Amino acid sequence: MRRYIFRCTLEKLNELWSFEEVHHPKTGDSYNNYYYKNDLAHRVVVDTPKSRVLSSYIAIEKDLRSATFWLESIIELYKVDEEYENAKSCLFNKTNRGTHNLAKGLFVSSLTFYGKCFGKSEGRSTKLEKKNLPERLYEHHDLVMKYRHNFAAHSGAEMVERTRIVTALDPKRKAKPYLAWELNQPDTFDLNTIREFIELFEYNRKFAISKREMLLIKVYNDDVLGKGMKYWYKKL
Repeated sequence: MRRYIFRCTLEKLNELWSFEEVHHPKTGDSYNNYYYKNDLAHRVVVDTPKSRVLSSYIAIEKDLRSATFWLESIIELYKVDEEYENAKSCLFNKTNRGTHNLAKGLFVSSLTFYGKCFGKSEGRSTKLEKKNLPERLYEHHDLVMKYRHNFAAHSGAEMVERTRIVTALDPKRKAKPYLAWELNQPDTFDLNTIREFIELFEYNRKFAISKREMLLIKVYNDDVLGKGMKYWYKKL
């Protein structure tokens, strides 16, 4: 288990706390043990309407952080080659299909996690809204969502993903027809567009952080301190 030190920002900064992560490999469950001056503290889950919204923004921020990391990883894969750095259209790696498929996986994952932050979910009490973006980012947002809806999550009417069944005919009419398929599936955008997506993702992530920090204070003051010490100790 890893031990971490942190300072409680909601009370006195000189009150030192620490915590360690606990993971159960068989169940996949994880939680933290908390210590105050090296004494193991009681751990009580705060389940209130405001805390559930807070939990949602924490998850949204993590999704966007992951999505940004995946886009940055695509840039790392391709920026070493001047051909790809200066490309103006979607990237296609003819020589190294392993790199190409890895880039596609990172691209699809980033689209999926970004879209999840704007969709309704039973597991989250809130979601992001396009109206909270500045207008300069609307076009990028719409493009990400178009590819998310029509390629990453579904094969939609926009025909972002296109498959054709074709037959090839011998011009001399001697050979039997040849049947084949043609799959046109986007892998990743050019690096300049990827950088614009990163700007979009980071704007939303900072918005989620601002909501998270505001709600941390409100949950602490209203739900924890507001209910009183006796209320929480009765839950032990």
